[in-house]
Amino acid sequence: MQRVGPALRGIAGLVFIVVLSLGSALAQTPEASLRARLGELKQWLAEGNVLEAWRPLLLLDQLDRELGKGPAADLGAVAEILSRFGGNDPGLAMEPFVRVRQGLDQWLASLPPPPVSTLAAAVRAAKPVFQPRTQVDLADAKQALTAAVERLERELQSAAAGERDWRAFLQLDEVRRQLARPDDPDLTTLDAAYLRFASGEEGLGRVAFLDVRNALRKYLLTARTLNNPKVRQQYEIVLEDLASRLEKYHQQPSAELAEEIDQRLDWLQEAGQAGWLVKAIGSQLSHPNVFVEVSAGLIASRVAQPVDEVGPIRDCILKTDIHATGHTRGDLNVELAPSEEQGQFDLVFAGDTATDSVGYRGSLEVYANGNTRISARKRITINAEKISADSAVSEAETHTTIHGIRAQRGGRVVAGAACRRAEKQRPKAEWIASRHAEQRFNEQLDARAEKLLSEANQRYTERFRRPLIERRLFPELLRFSTSRDALAITAMQIGEGSLAAAGSPPKLNVEGDLTVRIHQSAINNLTGTALGGVVLDERRLDRILTESLGAPKRGPDQADPENWAITFARRQPVIVTFGENAFSVTIQGRAYANEGNVYPGMNVTAHYKIQRSQGGWKAVRQGDLVVLPPGFRLDSGRQLSAREQVLRKVLERRFGRFFEAELKPNNLVLATEGQKPLELELTHWETTNGWLLMAWKQAPPSSKPKASS
Repeated sequence: MQRVGPALRGIAGLVFIVVLSLGSALAQTPEASLRARLGELKQWLAEGNVLEAWRPLLLLDQLDRELGKGPAADLGAVAEILSRFGGNDPGLAMEPFVRVRQGLDQWLASLPPPPVSTLAAAVRAAKPVFQPRTQVDLADAKQALTAAVERLERELQSAAAGERDWRAFLQLDEVRRQLARPDDPDLTTLDAAYLRFASGEEGLGRVAFLDVRNALRKYLLTARTLNNPKVRQQYEIVLEDLASRLEKYHQQPSAELAEEIDQRLDWLQEAGQAGWLVKAIGSQLSHPNVFVEVSAGLIASRVAQPVDEVGPIRDCILKTDIHATGHTRGDLNVELAPSEEQGQFDLVFAGDTATDSVGYRGSLEVYANGNTRISARKRITINAEKISADSAVSEAETHTTIHGIRAQRGGRVVAGAACRRAEKQRPKAEWIASRHAEQRFNEQLDARAEKLLSEANQRYTERFRRPLIERRLFPELLRFSTSRDALAITAMQIGEGSLAAAGSPPKLNVEGDLTVRIHQSAINNLTGTALGGVVLDERRLDRILTESLGAPKRGPDQADPENWAITFARRQPVIVTFGENAFSVTIQGRAYANEGNVYPGMNVTAHYKIQRSQGGWKAVRQGDLVVLPPGFRLDSGRQLSAREQVLRKVLERRFGRFFEAELKPNNLVLATEGQKPLELELTHWETTNGWLLMAWKQAPPSSKPKASS
C-alpha cells in the first residue's frame, strides 16, 4: 500500500503535541524523606541527652501522629509544628533541625490542598510559620549553584564547532573563583554574573544556562535575606495582602487580581517561605487554559484516499509454488475511536486484490484468476509522550477460478485428474490464501507505518519537545482525547509562579474543522517564561515574528539601519488582555538601547477591536499606541521629561511596524508531503472575559491559498 505514508504524515501534520517530562519513580517520597530526617534528628538529640527537652517544644509526638495519618494529615497541625522549627532559639539553625524543617515544608506541599473557599484562612493562619534563612540554607544554595556551573561546563566541552565562546562571555572562571573562596563569595561580583546570564543573548534560554541563572538568583536572594529582620515583617504583610486578594478572587476572578496574587506568590517563593501555600494556591486556582479541537472530517481530509496498486505476489499453497500479479483497489479512511485518556485513530482500509496467477507443482502448471476481499484496521495512538501504533489486523476472503491445468508429462489424463483434485482442494486453498493475504497485508502496513511513525516522532522531538524542554516552556498539563467527531487537546501553561485560567472556557457555539479556545493567561505565562528579563533586538524580533508567527517579511526597501534593543520586564514582559470582542497587548520594557545609548523603561500598549466585514475578519487599532513609563498614571499630574518625550515618539514609530492599524489574519494552509495543500479559512473570531475563541473551516477548492503554516 504505497499511499499509507502520506496518510500518516497527514495525521502527524495536523496534531501539535507536547510532552510532559515524567519524574523518576525511584525518587524518595516527601513523607519518607521527612521520616528519615526526623529519625536522624531524634537520634542526634538522644545522643546529647536532650531529646526529652526538645520533644514538647517541637511537638515531636504530634508530628509522629500526623505522619501516621499519611495523606489525611491535618494541614493546620503540621503547619503549627513547622512554626516551632522556625522559632527564635539559635540552636534551631543547626543542620539537623533545618533538615527536618525542610522536610516538613516539602511534605506539607505534597498533602492535598485545602478547599478553594478556605485558602484565604489558610494563608492568614500561616503568619506564625515564618522560616528564617540559615547558614545551612545558604550552603545548600551555594552547593546547587556549584553543581549547576559544573553541568554547564560539561555541556560547553561538547559545544558545536563555531558556537559562541560562552565561557568567556559569561566569565565562568570568575564565577568559579568566587565559589572557591574560603569566605563567602562577593555578592556584587555574582550580581554582575547574574546579569550576564539574564542578558537574553541567543542561546541562553537553554536549560544548562537557565539552571545557573536560577541558582545564582537563589543564592543571591538567600544571602540577602539571611539575618534580615525586615523579611519577617514583610512576610506577614504579604500574607495578609494575599489573603484579601484571594477572597476577592474567589468572589470575582479577574486578570488584574490574578497578577496581584502572582506577585505575592513570587515574593514567597523568592523568600523561601510557605512553599506549601504557593503550591496549594496554584493548583486550586489554575485550570487548563488551552483547548483545541480538530474535526474528524479535517483529519479524514488529510488521510482518506483511494488505493490503486499493481505488484507481484509470490506464495506457496498446498505445495504449489504460485507466481501472480496482484491489482489492489480500495479506499483508505480514518475513524476516530472514543477515548478520554488519549487520542485514538483507526486507519481503515477496504478493497479488493485481483490476481492473475500461475502455480507450479511438479510437472503441472495451474492457471487461475482470483479475487481477495481485504479489510484492515490499524490503531494509531497519540498521548503526551509520542505517536504510536498497534499491529495491523486484517480480514481477507479469497475466491479463485481455475482456467486450466497443463501437464508437461502425462498429457490430458494427468491434467484432468489434477483438475478434479484442484477443485476438491479449492476451498482449503482459498482459506490458506486468505490467511497468507492477511499476513502479507499486515506486514506491509506495519513496516511502512513503523518508518513513518519513527519519522513523525523524530520531527516532534526535534521541532517541539526538545526546544520546549530546553527552554522550560513545556505546559504543565497536556491531555489528548477523542470522540467520534473530533480530537481534543487540552493544555495548561503556567510558567514560573503564575496562575492559569480561573475556570472553564466559554462554549464556542459555531462549527469548525479546527477550533481554538485560549485564555490570556496561556499567552502571558508563556511569554513571561520565555521573555522575562530578556534583551531582544529588533532584527531578532523580526526573525522570530517572520519564522514563528508568519508575519510578513520586510523587503530590502524597508531595511532599517538602526537596530534598537529592548530589555523586557522580568515579570509579565508581555500582557495580553481579551475583553468583549476587543483585546490589548502591552510590551513592558525595563530599558531600551541603540548604538550604545541606554534609555529608560517604557511600556507600549495597543488596543484593538475585532470586526467582521465582507472582506473577512480584522482587528482595528483604537487610536494611537500608548507609550508611557512603567507605573505612570495620566491623572497623576506628573509631566514626562524631555528625554522621555523623545523616546516616546521613537517607540511609537518603531512599534507601529508591529502594531499596525489593521490586523487581518491569513488563512491557514496545511501542507502535507505528497498531498495538495489544504486551506482553512477563518470563520469565527471572538474574545470575551479573558478568552480568545477562533474557528476555521475548509475553504472551497477554488480558493487560492494566502499563507502557509
